[in-house]
Amino acid sequence: MPRLKLLAAAIMISTSPVLSAMEEGSWQEELQKLRAELQQTQSALKDVKQELNLLKKGVSTQALDSGEPVNPLANQPVAEPGHALRISKSDIDISVNGYVRMDMIYEGDRTGSENTFVPAQIPVKWKPQNDGNANDGDNQYHIGSDPSVFTRGKQTNMHAKQSRLGISAAGMTDYGRFKTHLEGDFYGGAGDSFRLRHAYGELGNWLLGQTWTNFGSLESLPNTLDFEGPGSQMPGRNQQIRYKHKIDDRWSFVAALEDSSYDPANVDGANCGSVDCTITDFENAFPDVIANISYDDGPNFYQLALAWADLEVNANIDTNSDGNTDFSDSYNLNGSGVAFSGRHRFGDRHMLQYQYTWTDGMGHLITDLGNNDIASNAVLVNDGQSIKELEATAWQVAYQFWWKPNLSSTFVYSEVELDNIISELDNPHGYNDTLYTSANLVWNVTDRVTTGVEYLYGERTNNNGETGDASRIQFMSQFNFD
Repeated sequence: MPRLKLLAAAIMISTSPVLSAMEEGSWQEELQKLRAELQQTQSALKDVKQELNLLKKGVSTQALDSGEPVNPLANQPVAEPGHALRISKSDIDISVNGYVRMDMIYEGDRTGSENTFVPAQIPVKWKPQNDGNANDGDNQYHIGSDPSVFTRGKQTNMHAKQSRLGISAAGMTDYGRFKTHLEGDFYGGAGDSFRLRHAYGELGNWLLGQTWTNFGSLESLPNTLDFEGPGSQMPGRNQQIRYKHKIDDRWSFVAALEDSSYDPANVDGANCGSVDCTITDFENAFPDVIANISYDDGPNFYQLALAWADLEVNANIDTNSDGNTDFSDSYNLNGSGVAFSGRHRFGDRHMLQYQYTWTDGMGHLITDLGNNDIASNAVLVNDGQSIKELEATAWQVAYQFWWKPNLSSTFVYSEVELDNIISELDNPHGYNDTLYTSANLVWNVTDRVTTGVEYLYGERTNNNGETGDASRIQFMSQFNFD
């Protein structure tokens, strides 16, 4: 052991008269070994001190969870965090954690999402084209293809919806580690109703319940004050059955079946041709299959995720446009997706994060497309006789810098693009692309109190080239239970 050898070194030095009687070569060799052991111990202590300092720098401000065991240098919570209340028995630990948070948001021109910054919900002015097209613009602001006029103006909004409460239990069994986690916030529906975020159990390598999708990585999510985060990142949480295998100290493999939330609005039936098509249902024929493989050596993290889905779309077809359904049909849709993400730490003060995503028929796996009733998965074509998958790409990059151990800034840029095959003439105001940027300053006032300010800017471009933009300033204060 290093400590015993250090003690031996001290004794040897203090008894130099005796040592002088030893053979010169043997004494010098032993002293060099002891010096090497001392250097290794000092290096290990330095690494521990660096890790302790870095644990104080990160702050969970985005839509993440206090119980997620991810890297402490990222903007996510650390493994085995402190708890507001812990009850320990011989075979299990029960803990309660969470925080109270208040956000204040100022917008010079409000958007369709007052609590989160969603580029897809940025209003765009429909400009008159004067070409006789029935979809000609009215010179008013609209969100997407919604014909309702949206009134813009200054707005300040304050809320505490992100306040969070969770309870966990963990222990060891003959089958490996046991853990359960139940957590919610107040983003449910209208008002400040409670919403379930996580409800899952783990035993050994298996997890069953609702938690983060396995498409994408928490390691690549930037530390934004905005609850939504960049529109290019992975969506939220799904019900799932997951198996995780740790190949070695650096490599891990995950395979999962997930029940994604599909919406009929994710398929475009309004522009199927000369007939009227109405999407009535859109769901998994089978669970989504998602797998990923990741590498983590501490400073560097990489992950490659793959997704596959067998989807079923049901639609009513009105061939005479008289409001009556002439026949109904079902369509099979094969979806696929790829996501590559990474995170790199450079010394104690710099971190780079990034992610690139491509989907075909699975646009809902991209936040900006999946959460906002965007027809990003497929479109009915040939007068409702067939269906065509839509491709989407998204990417993001973030840089985080620590000015001091308790003061940091994060800069984010992201884009999302949908390859919409519907012509500009048929769907001029449909979603084409968006961008999202942000910059913030976050101060850990104490171990339990965090505050910060963030500037956000975004743009939305429609199929016909019309563009709308928006910006906001967000203030945050958070008080942790633990």
